[in-house]
Amino acid sequence: MNDDRIPLTGFDGSRQWTEGNGYLPVTLTDDFTGNVVPIDVWDSELMTGSLVTQILSMGKLLRSGWEFHLTGDGSGCYGLTPGGAHKVVVDLGVDDLLRIQHSVRAGPSSAPMNQLPAASAAPVNALRRSAPDATAWFLHDVLNHCSMEKIFQTLGSTTGYK
Repeated sequence: MNDDRIPLTGFDGSRQWTEGNGYLPVTLTDDFTGNVVPIDVWDSELMTGSLVTQILSMGKLLRSGWEFHLTGDGSGCYGLTPGGAHKVVVDLGVDDLLRIQHSVRAGPSSAPMNQLPAASAAPVNALRRSAPDATAWFLHDVLNHCSMEKIFQTLGSTTGYK
């Protein structure tokens, strides 16, 4: 946690200062699988004072790669974690506030999880071969110089090649 404190203004005009921002270890229920999954929320505004309920900033989640689908009547609202690996239900309460049901991890499980490097920093090795590359002569060499009849039969049972 660092010393970055910001004021939060309540609906009644009251103002309360955060205790800083940092890392928040939470667990959420994945709507795809029904499993409870750990999620690390970075750059979260931290408060322990007189909050009635823990809140997550949807704006900060959006900026960190989350996607949200919200409907006018509140049914079927959900969020997708960065990359779409997990789907979480977003509840529209009777007080018209959107909430993501979560709990804060404690003890040893609250340690930050390993992070994958940013996409721009991770090396990607790829090899691409398209169907036009697989000419009859190429397959002739790959199939150990078999007859053209054998290549023709192989192509007949292989999808994607004509």
